[in-house]
Amino acid sequence: MGTQIGWDQRRLFYFEDDWSGPSSTDIQEKLPSGNPSIEVGVGQYGDELYVSPTNLEPGEAEMIAEALHAEFR
Repeated sequence: MGTQIGWDQRRLFYFEDDWSGPSSTDIQEKLPSGNPSIEVGVGQYGDELYVSPTNLEPGEAEMIAEALHAEFR
């Protein structure tokens, strides 16, 4: 019987104290209303945002990256 090894594939974004853009909560609340709707999580340690790329279809990672990039501007 083999052992299955897994790992957490979430991508974390940490917002430092001098960040002047939107908070992780602001981004989390805004992205679901976009096209496509994107769900992200907020962390438990400070101001952080995470994306879990589970079950993405081809091309969806790029769409998520573009939406996040637009929010980070």
